[in-house]
Parts: sequence; structure tokens; C-alpha cells
Amino acid sequence: MNTDGVVPVAYAMHASPKRYALLLGAGISVAAGLPSGKEVTAKMIREIALSHERRIEGGDDAKVCIQWFTDEFDEPPTFDKLMAKLGIEEENRRETLQPFILPTDEKENPLPVKPTPAHRMIAELVKDKIVSLIITTNFDHLLERAIEDVTGIRPIVVRSDSNQNVMSIFPDICRIVKVNGDFENLELKITPEDLASYDVDIKNYIQRICAEYGLVICGWSGDYDYGLREILSSANLRRYPTFWCLHPDAEIPDDSDLIKALKPIPIEIESADQFFTDVHTVVSRLQSIERVQPLTVSVAIRKVTDALQQPKPDVILSQLIHNQTDIVLNGLAQKGYVPAGNVQASEIFNDRVNTLSRKTASLAAMLATLSYYDDNYADLVYDDIERLVNVQFVEPFAEGKRNLNGVPSKSFFRECLYNLRLLPALIVIYSCGIAATKSEHFNSLEAVFTPKIRKDYTEYGEAYFEYINIHRIFRCSDLWVELNRHQFDQSEDIFTYTYETCHGILRDLIPGNNRYSEAFDIFEYLYGLAYLSTGIRDHDHTSADIDYQEAHPLFSRFRKMQGNVLPDSIRSYVSDFGEKIEGTRFFGGDPQLFERCNRKFAEIYGLNAPNSGIMSEDVNQGGVY
Repeated sequence: MNTDGVVPVAYAMHASPKRYALLLGAGISVAAGLPSGKEVTAKMIREIALSHERRIEGGDDAKVCIQWFTDEFDEPPTFDKLMAKLGIEEENRRETLQPFILPTDEKENPLPVKPTPAHRMIAELVKDKIVSLIITTNFDHLLERAIEDVTGIRPIVVRSDSNQNVMSIFPDICRIVKVNGDFENLELKITPEDLASYDVDIKNYIQRICAEYGLVICGWSGDYDYGLREILSSANLRRYPTFWCLHPDAEIPDDSDLIKALKPIPIEIESADQFFTDVHTVVSRLQSIERVQPLTVSVAIRKVTDALQQPKPDVILSQLIHNQTDIVLNGLAQKGYVPAGNVQASEIFNDRVNTLSRKTASLAAMLATLSYYDDNYADLVYDDIERLVNVQFVEPFAEGKRNLNGVPSKSFFRECLYNLRLLPALIVIYSCGIAATKSEHFNSLEAVFTPKIRKDYTEYGEAYFEYINIHRIFRCSDLWVELNRHQFDQSEDIFTYTYETCHGILRDLIPGNNRYSEAFDIFEYLYGLAYLSTGIRDHDHTSADIDYQEAHPLFSRFRKMQGNVLPDSIRSYVSDFGEKIEGTRFFGGDPQLFERCNRKFAEIYGLNAPNSGIMSEDVNQGGVY
């Protein structure tokens, strides 16, 4: 077995189970004797020509047949038009179509077809919880049969006419997305005209899959699938790599938009059967020798520093960080963790906080290490924080009646737990932001500040600051007071938990209490200015907007400790700031915007603005922001 090309794919799928979707084309089923869509098209057109007592020269070529139909009938063929020309009606559709889409004997009787080794190995990957989402252009049932035979569970088939509720991307059960139709309903896309576009629901669904999953493409040439190529070209595929399996004489389509979006890694294979057999073999070996151990903060830091020293660290870093993000998101997806019966709210609360913080620490350490040592991975930082700030809230209360002790009401406790869903995002934002602040890696710091609360998978909403800040998340003061007293022997300071938790994560990167304390305060100042920048762009922040300071993103630890006095460490850090951020993406690459926010902060709190060395355009015009 030559696994040179297979190992990267198998390692990636093993390292991030259920985070790679398969995109399968006709090449998966050809070994079973099934025709491709273009072969079905050519066969139907040749039959139409015979019915008109015509013979198509070179009719073995689908392109020739399509051109003949277009010239003959003055319109390009579609599946519906081909059926109409053949006289196929709704009531006889299944019987009359079978000779075109199934292998037949000499008497045109359908021959039995069986799943290929590729189908069976994919089914094994589903059984081993490596794969849960499959996109296919095929309309046969071989994959469903193989998965049901191996797992005992028939996968959910998603078509363009499926209910929206079925179009989930949660990896709870295997889903097969049949973009070109299905034998079940025989509404097929087979001609170039059919394949030029897709229904908006299936288009949005594929884009959602691409936003959350990597791709392993096999058996799909993309020749006629212009509509699917367009969807993939417009999708957000930064999260995981795309592997594209190719025979030695095959090439990725010459489509610059598709290549730019997918950034595909070509994998040379002998056949789909051999490829998936080898992938399953390698994954099985990795599973058999792996010992699952908790990833400590120190190990997480070492893994990132080791990866950064490799010749091509990008894939390794992406796998490491996204895999840890999945662990955090899976923890946030836990349902019904508040049991029925007599319940002590503080115990549930403390356990939930500790569980989320423990799961988040390794991810925060990885992203902080990346931001501290290298400013070239801002996109990876942004991508992971964006996933965390857009986490969904799941039902925390199990079924049944309960008596909640230690909280005023169930609705109050639900709000506390609702805010807790953003605790991992806050820990990552602060850890990563403090590390980037200390190392003066401003591209990474900009990546920390720019994620937005999404409206959907195609439209981005507002910046996260008013949703994710210390006061909003820690507003259930009595529960936090008790937790802080128990863990840190402190109770009154709302900043205690974030400060101490991030200190533990960053201790190896920023040793010394004073250095860490200064970096924390400087980051919070920059965080406040980043928040103000959203108002300067959209609406004016005024003192009246911030009359209750503790409920506001501008409320920071140094202001609680020192009032309206900026620490010397902040003034020193901001000095000559124009030179520091020159050529970076910080504040959108706009130093003037930073200076306006710097002056706005001072105006709100009656301070002298730190001297950044950036001459404000407003000052040049005689105005003071």
C-alpha cells in the first residue's frame, strides 16, 4: 500500500473527526457499472435521435450529443426536455428511465448493482465516527445501502425539496446531500443546462457545510458542474483544508475563483476504491495506537511552537487549533445538564464554569502562542474567535420538575447560563489579545477585535463587544462572588475570574505578575478603543450612552482600580504608536481612526489623551475630537 498521498488526508480526518465532508462524484460509482450524468444525457439523446430516424456521428461523446440536440431543437437540453421528447410521463417515469440510468443486459433489463469497495470503506468511516456529511452528485442508492449494511442505520438523504429542518450541519447522524437529485424522486440534474444553477435552499446549505467543514473531493471532475463550482467558489472554506483526489492524468478544473476559494491540496490516487480503502486502513491504525490524554496548557503551547518550526506549518496548525475548537463547541452543545429534582444552583454553575474553562484553556493557549510568536496567522485567529462568538444556546434544563436553591428564579438562572455560553469566547479573546498586545503583533490583535455576531451564513452583523465583555458575562454577581471566593480567595472584583484564568494560561508566555498585569490593562484599553471605533463608524458614543459604566464594554480593570487615571504603562505603550502600527491591519489599517478613538476615550472620561504620535486630521482642521 502506497500511502504517501493518503497519510495527510487520513491524519487530518483522524485529528478532526466529523469535521471533513466528502464531495463525491460519478467516479465513486463507475466501478459498479453505473453511468455518469453526462453518459445518461448522451444515451437519452441518442434514443431521441433514433426516434427521429437520425444517427448522431460521434454520438459516444456527450458533448457531441448535446450539441446535436441544441442544433436540432434550437434549445439546449434539460432533463425535463429529454423526458418530454422521449414521451416519459409521471406515471411511467421509473420504469422508462431505468434503462438509461442503470446497467442493462442485451434485452434492456436492469442488472443488479452492488456497493463498491469505496462505498463500503466510506461506510466504515461513518461507523468509526470519522465522517458524518457527504455531498454527492450521484443519484444512486449504493452509498445508503452500504452505510445501512455497516452501521445498521440508514442515513438521512437531503435533496433540494427536503424540509429545512433536515438541512442540519450538526454531526449527530450521517447525512447524504444529493445535489443533483435522487432515484427516489427521479427529479435529476444531468445536462449542463440543469447543472448551471441550484435552488437557493440547497445552495445555502452547501455554503453552511463549507463554512464548518473541510472537504475531501473524490470522483468529481467538475467538468459540467458549473453551478456547484460557483457555490464552492463563493463559500467560506478557511476552517479546514480541501483535499482533491486525482488520477495521474487528471487535473483540477482551470477555474481561478474555485482554486482561490478552495486552495485545494491535490492527492494522486489509483482509484476511489483504493483511496478509501487506504484512508480507512491508516485511520484505523491511528485510532488503535492513540491514547487519548487531556491536552494541558503547557503541551498545547509546545505543540504550536513545534509546528511553527516545521517547513509548512499551516496544515498542522489548522488541524490542532480547529480540533481544539471543536472540543470547546461540543462542550457548549451539551443539553440538559441541569437535572430535575432538588438542585443547588451554585454547584451546577460552578461545575459548568470549570468544565468550560478547562476545555477552553488549551485552545486559548494555542491561539495565544500563535499570536505571541507569529503575526502571520491572523486569519486563523479571526476564524476561531468568530466561531466562538457565534455559538448557539442549548436548553440547559433536563425534563422534569426541579427546585432551584440559591437563585431568585429559574429565569434568572437561565440568563446566567445563557451568558456562560460566551465564557470560552471571552477567555480566548483576552488570552489571545493580551499575548498579541505584549508582542506588539497588531495583525493578530486586529483579528481579535474584528469578528462579528453573524445574522446568517451570508451576512455579518455587528461587532461582538456589547455581547462579550466582562460585565455582561459576569453579571450574575452572587454566583460569581461565591465562585471567586472558593477558587481565588477573592470575591468583590468582577475582573478576578478573567484576570486569574488568563494569567494561568499565559504564565509561560508572559512570566512575572507585573508584566502580565500591565499587558492585561493595555489590552483592555485597546479593547475599549476598538469598541469606540464601531461607534465612530456607525453612531456617536457619548457620555450619556455610558452613564452606567459597569454595564459597558469600556468598563475596565485599571479604571476600577485607579478611577479616571490612565496608568503610565498605557501611556508608554501608546507613545509612538503610529510607527508601531504602520503597515499593519490594526484598526483597518487606519491610524487616524485609532487616534480619533484615543481622543474620544479621553473626552468621555475627562483625561488628557495619551500622545500616540499620530497627528489627527481633526486637529489639522482646528478641531478636537
